[in-house]
Amino acid sequence: QMGYLTGGSKTFLAAIEKKIFELGGQIKLSSPITSIESDEQGVTSVLSKEASFAHDTVVSTVPLQYVPQFATKLSDKEKEQIKAIKNIAVACVILKLEKPLSENFWMNINDSSIEVPGVIEYSNLNSESGEYIVYVPYYMPQDHPKYSWSDEELFAEVDGYLQKLSSSFNPNQIKAQVVSRYEYAQTICPPNFYDALPPMKTTVEGFYMADTSYYYPEDRSISESVDMGVKLAKTVLKEVTS
Repeated sequence: QMGYLTGGSKTFLAAIEKKIFELGGQIKLSSPITSIESDEQGVTSVLSKEASFAHDTVVSTVPLQYVPQFATKLSDKEKEQIKAIKNIAVACVILKLEKPLSENFWMNINDSSIEVPGVIEYSNLNSESGEYIVYVPYYMPQDHPKYSWSDEELFAEVDGYLQKLSSSFNPNQIKAQVVSRYEYAQTICPPNFYDALPPMKTTVEGFYMADTSYYYPEDRSISESVDMGVKLAKTVLKEVTS
């Protein structure tokens, strides 16, 4: 089944934040990690530009490609496994329109003159959104020329596509539009991909990692994120309570 959260992802994130605070946890924003420190026994601390935090267990859920930059004591095998994982980037144009583009939620496109895989009209799934929201994703390699296009270049091309898809569409109907970019949007999964993933429990005692690569063979969704979070938490708890 396809569904949505009333209030969007913000509802989910607010609930997580509330629970973290209730359990005595902290959330530190704008504090990028520079290093995971460890000794022969395992993890000892986490360093940021502002401070050092003493920890004996650390869980990373950032894209795996970033991990060797701050977890430098991973084994050579783990670093090679991470390096071998390839991803597709995305530049997603998000539009707010004065009226619906179509009656469809998800329109797949197989037309060589339109260089996007589809158009997703989120408001046709969630009528409670109160807005007419359209997603137009460009999935492509990070080195594809269009990934470095300006927002204005992408806007112009998408506006032209929408006019081809709907004879009633007019650029004047656009109330707002933005571009969201993500370098590691979709993992490329060749045969036997799961066996090539490094274990969540790393060779550095007390350090665990996972990202959307571990959703395989499922696709990316909030449901899969929750499921993977549970699996990762159980892996950690099994180790720290044994």
